[in-house]
Amino acid sequence: DKGEGYNLDVDICYFLSDNTMQVCLTKPRQGFDDVPVMLKRQLVPKNWEYIKRTFGESHEMDNPISNIVGTKRVDAADYITPDDLWCGTMIHVYGRDYKLMECDEFTKQYFQYHYGLVQPRLVDDEPEKKNFTHEVPQ
Repeated sequence: DKGEGYNLDVDICYFLSDNTMQVCLTKPRQGFDDVPVMLKRQLVPKNWEYIKRTFGESHEMDNPISNIVGTKRVDAADYITPDDLWCGTMIHVYGRDYKLMECDEFTKQYFQYHYGLVQPRLVDDEPEKKNFTHEVPQ
């Protein structure tokens, strides 16, 4: 993720049991408040910009899989699923773009078994550091 021009290393935890995600910082950022959880565990819509919720009765709000969106029902296909989580792809989570670089052993085995594909570990080139010079007036 690039938040305010910084590259942030995050752990994206995807829970297969209920298709929810959580985004946490891997290490605290120096000079910033320590906020380890950037996104608490929840369903993450693929196109959140276009979703405008209008809530009806309370039982409709309690079901995260079928929220009411105007007159259209949003089902599980409109949320991020394991099909979207391939190393090397970018996922868009509430205004932030994350590039998936690697995954743990369980995830590698899961994708090998279910999809027959190997999740590679990608090496990210160090971004070019900008040198800022400030002239001091005489």
